[in-house]
Amino acid sequence: MRIGLVGTYDVDNFGDCLFPELYAHLLREALPEASFTLYSPRPKAARILSFDTVRALPARLDQSRQMTEDALILTGGETLGAGHSSGTYNFPRSVLSAYSRLWLAPLHAALTSNGRTRFIVHCVGARKMDPVTNQLAARALKGAVLCTFRDAFSQSWIRDGAGQFGVATDPMFLMDHIQTPDQWAKRRAALLPDGFEKRKGYLVAQLSLGYGGNALDDWCKSVAEIAQARGLDVVLLPICHFLEDEHYLGLARERLQALGVTPHLVGGRINVKDTLSVISGAVGYVGSSLHGAVAAVAFGMPLAVLGHTPDGKHEGTLNSVGIYGCTGTLPNQLPACFTHSETLDLAAVRARAQDQARADFARVLDALTGPLPDTEQKASLEAIDQLVRREQTARQGGASYEVKRFLLRMMQHSGLYSAYGKARARQRIARAAPRHAQRS
Repeated sequence: MRIGLVGTYDVDNFGDCLFPELYAHLLREALPEASFTLYSPRPKAARILSFDTVRALPARLDQSRQMTEDALILTGGETLGAGHSSGTYNFPRSVLSAYSRLWLAPLHAALTSNGRTRFIVHCVGARKMDPVTNQLAARALKGAVLCTFRDAFSQSWIRDGAGQFGVATDPMFLMDHIQTPDQWAKRRAALLPDGFEKRKGYLVAQLSLGYGGNALDDWCKSVAEIAQARGLDVVLLPICHFLEDEHYLGLARERLQALGVTPHLVGGRINVKDTLSVISGAVGYVGSSLHGAVAAVAFGMPLAVLGHTPDGKHEGTLNSVGIYGCTGTLPNQLPACFTHSETLDLAAVRARAQDQARADFARVLDALTGPLPDTEQKASLEAIDQLVRREQTARQGGASYEVKRFLLRMMQHSGLYSAYGKARARQRIARAAPRHAQRS
């Protein structure tokens, strides 16, 4: 069976780049002869990805016939949305936005394939959109052979009338199965100082710019409090590389040293399995990465998670497996979250999450190999057309915003955008950490 995996595998972000690793592992368990093609908005493999080749998703609906696989699977992440942006994916309004490429294009490919291709949406997150867009999205997704969301919040937004799609447990709770304990340990040993792991155990700490009001001092105080109360070392682990985690955590290292903690910073854009190996050997996890938190659950360790909002992806995903009280929106809430997580039966939580994830993934296998269900093809295609028209005629931000988008696209074509993006992120970090920015 030829399977196309669809996601943002062209961005150096831990969770996004681990999805194809995990899906290929789980699918090959049941379908040993399966072959995989990766699709992303841009034909570019992220540096931390294990796969060498990523194909570009169609820029227009009439190009979707190029996707000829037996099945196309949207593999997760916050990939269900609408509208153009000026950020990582900045495309002209005359073509599909990144969001439309991620789910409307493969859906259209399946609906116009005369039954040759199946489209599956598994455990994805949705953006908050306006009510009309939400309703059209729900109508379009009725053309998929299976559609599930990763949390109840996304499920509640994407609906058409009384009906709604199901919620599935994130298969990433099974990420510890990608390799054996010995393989994880071997990878980990190559990244940590000699004897570091055996000395007294370590806490993995990660933070991305934009979380917790950018209160880096408060975050460092909370990390130090958690580690020192338990006699742990600290490993600072970049996860969201496109947000310049390594640079931000470099500033955190200075602050932690002033607080009496001597952390080890894992540098470089390492492979996603290497990143996961470091988490696998930890005693606990404190961070803002959703899939860093999911990794902590997969390896059965205490955690404290910093999210943007109480109804965001962190809370929703953890709630889906019965974990409550382990997320906060302010750094000073993290010690209490971590302490609370230590009172949970983490082995039972892990077993429940993995059992649920296995059961929900079995639905994906059924959708791949079972009889082709009846889908609302005509209504779905009409909704897709309406969504594309709305996207191309929307004018958020006015003329100045479109000029900004145009100039940024020119920078992308000239090869300057990567340097600009890094400089802009570091400028934001400097504003968030002014004392250290002045000294460096």
